[in-house]
Amino acid sequence: MSPGIGPGEFRTVLGHFASGLTLITGIHDGKPAGFTCQSFFSLSLEPPLIAFAPGKTSSSWPKVASSGSVCVNILAADQEALARTFSQTGADKFMGVGWETPTRRATTGW
Repeated sequence: MSPGIGPGEFRTVLGHFASGLTLITGIHDGKPAGFTCQSFFSLSLEPPLIAFAPGKTSSSWPKVASSGSVCVNILAADQEALARTFSQTGADKFMGVGWETPTRRATTGW
């Protein structure tokens, strides 16, 4: 089991997410990469695992996958514009979006 979260807490947190949109993000070559993902769900309580299914044609998924870790951002109902931005191919998806990693903070005024 992960030292950070127990099965009960994991169930409670993911139980609030029945359906919706997420942004799956990671760092590739020192730059953020990400995509909109609708297929996100709990896979196992112990160990606490999630799963998501990127599209076969996603050009962002290989970049996120190569990062070795991901961040799942659950979107609110009023974040449709952000979901649309991250669903585009070739766009500068992080333009105007504040983001950070443990070693870098960048806020560009979303």
